[in-house]
Amino acid sequence: MSGGGALARLPPGGYPLRDDQEKDRSELIDELGKLRQQVAEQAAELRNTQIRCGALTRNSSDLILEFDDRGRLLALSPSCFALGSRPFHEILGNTLDESGILDAVHPDDRRPIFETFRKGVESQREATTRFRFRMPDDSWHWFEGVSTPIEQADGSLRVISVCRDVTDVVRARRDQQKSENLYQIVTDVSRDLILESSSAGEVIFVNASVEAMLGYAPEEWIGTKLVSLFDLFHPDDRGPIITLFENQTGEPGTTTHYPPYRFQHKDGSWIWFSAIGTWYETADGEIRLLEVARDITREVQREEERLELARQMQEAQRLESLGVMAGGITHDFNN
Repeated sequence: MSGGGALARLPPGGYPLRDDQEKDRSELIDELGKLRQQVAEQAAELRNTQIRCGALTRNSSDLILEFDDRGRLLALSPSCFALGSRPFHEILGNTLDESGILDAVHPDDRRPIFETFRKGVESQREATTRFRFRMPDDSWHWFEGVSTPIEQADGSLRVISVCRDVTDVVRARRDQQKSENLYQIVTDVSRDLILESSSAGEVIFVNASVEAMLGYAPEEWIGTKLVSLFDLFHPDDRGPIITLFENQTGEPGTTTHYPPYRFQHKDGSWIWFSAIGTWYETADGEIRLLEVARDITREVQREEERLELARQMQEAQRLESLGVMAGGITHDFNN
């Protein structure tokens, strides 16, 4: 034994280790064992992830494509082959243009697809595009594609594109837009006053007719509470209208017919209205009240004039009868 400490056993093919070196060696072996265990666990998790990804890819109805940074197809999910009959060997390793797949893309959408792919690769950021694709039955379907660049261990770049058929969504949005446009046209040209309020009783829409009919600009009413408008009802008509309004359940599909009432113009005059209110549910699940009021002032005035004329005729007939009666009495006295 030397002054540097006791000698440990002689390792095979090496020099004898001191006790502290033997301890370091044991700790290193333990660390290597733990590292091997971690690597094995990570490898197992990687295999499980690959299995799950494979199962998702095989069973997904979305189209899943893998490209290199030059746009060459490296892999396709089985769902892609429902859109055409080209075999793998004619597609893989080729670009969309070379493989003939691009022929089925609408001509107006081909350049945007390339531009989106190029920008995504250059920026290495996720990119989204929407395009039309001709189906085997020659119909056009809308697809939305999300492309994600992924850098590989060797520094190369791969792009994973997931495309989903969004035809029903696009058509629904277009139908909704058409309905909204039609609604806007109807409210713009309608001579009736159209008012829409939330379930909380707040006015959220009133058409331009409110200015022509009552002298108020639409923005003067939007955002106000319906109850604040009750003061503009004629005192003799206010009670029945408020009672009908308060008794409404707010159930979508229910309708209330209001009796004719007078409403005060901004200049202080009174306008006669006939109105109807309907509760409905929006596509977002909101409950709203739609009310349509029609100016019936002229009709009421004509009716009042008719009644007044009838009253005058009755009075004239009564006076005529009294005259005839008086004449008969005078005749009797003279005889």
